[in-house]
Parts: sequence; structure tokens; C-alpha cells
Amino acid sequence: MDHLLKVAAVAALGSVGLVTPAAAIASDSQLWTGGSVTVKLTDKWNLSQDLTARFSHSKHGLYELEANTLVGYQLSKTVSLWGGYDHDPQYSGGHFAVMEHRLVEHLVSSNLGKLGSGQLSGRVRLEQRWRDGQNGTG
Repeated sequence: MDHLLKVAAVAALGSVGLVTPAAAIASDSQLWTGGSVTVKLTDKWNLSQDLTARFSHSKHGLYELEANTLVGYQLSKTVSLWGGYDHDPQYSGGHFAVMEHRLVEHLVSSNLGKLGSGQLSGRVRLEQRWRDGQNGTG
């Protein structure tokens, strides 16, 4: 099981560069700020809260304020499964534009191997998004 998780995590990490077009990177200056807190509830259960504020030059300031609450369960010494909800209001030019909601699932491995003196870890993230006033999920 651990070997399969390692292969999936390495494949996911390797594909990150394939999905970010160079033109998107070159066309906007952004600042992402954030903080997170994780609380150990029991030996197996954790609670995590993340808050991220994103600012963009092309969107004239604040464009997203994402609050992510996750509950995690430790499957083994190195593998955990997380699930939760993202509350994600989005803005344009400083004015509220749309409310996005996300259900989020993470599979995390904290021991994929060594790289020099460091240790590799990985995460596979799935999410389902929906926006107020729009049909379907994305």
C-alpha cells in the first residue's frame, strides 16, 4: 500500500509543471498570504484550519479569501486521509464577485524518501467546486 501511495504522489508532483501555462505566469503579479493551525484531537484524529488571502495586480487587489477546514485521520505511521470544506469568497476590483464552495479530500504521505539531507513528502488533493448562482460542479 505504501509503495502505491509513493508512486501516485511522485506522479502527481511530476505533472505540476505540465498544467501551468507560461503565459499565465508571465502576465500577472500576485501575492498569496496565508496561515494555518493544526490541532491533534487524539492519536489518530487532527483538525486543521488554513486561511489564504490572494492579491493580484490584474484583478486590482484582493481577489480571493479562502478559509479551509479539514479533519484528518492517520491511516498509518506515514499516511493520512483528510476531508473538509473550503469557504471561498472571490472579489474583483475590491468588490465581492461570487461565492465558491469546495469539498476537499487529501491523501498525504509523509515519507516518500530522502533527497540529500531532506525528506520528501507528498499530497494528492481532490476537490469539488460549486459557485452560488451557477449550475453543476467543477
